[in-house]
Amino acid sequence: MKLPLIQKIEINNFNPDSLVLVFQKNQVGHCPTLLTIVIPEGQSWSECALALEQTCLELNIDPRLPYPIYLLNPKSEATGHFFPTLASIADAPAHFKKKIKRLKKREQILLMKAVTLSNRIKNHSDPETWNYLKEKSFLNKTLRNLCYEKAFYLDLLGGPQVNGKRIGPEK
Repeated sequence: MKLPLIQKIEINNFNPDSLVLVFQKNQVGHCPTLLTIVIPEGQSWSECALALEQTCLELNIDPRLPYPIYLLNPKSEATGHFFPTLASIADAPAHFKKKIKRLKKREQILLMKAVTLSNRIKNHSDPETWNYLKEKSFLNKTLRNLCYEKAFYLDLLGGPQVNGKRIGPEK
């Protein structure tokens, strides 16, 4: 079992049949992927991105779950919100850019669990689930911000107190 490290795929043919073959051959959606687009003459960047989007929909691949599919877009052109975009490969998350090494037994067990969970996510990947995750993410961020604000105000007042005595670590 191999680590889910980011793979870089260069795409220069946007024929739907060839895109399906490239996606299946490289197991796009089963590991993090960075797609670089070589734009053929007579096509625009947005047309190429749309062809990639149609291929993902045809193969039932979600570009965010369980592993992301990034588009390399150095010019920061508008792509919509289907694919996350990166300006360079250096902008990819660091946990997908590790050196290949032999895994310890404990790491192999955790990786097998990750594979099982990614398969379960793949089975439940639909727009309803994605909307639920976005809603929960927003609520968690709101809660985090309120907790930071509360901690700030408590710090202004001298920290948490019970019966007039400060509790917690001393400054």
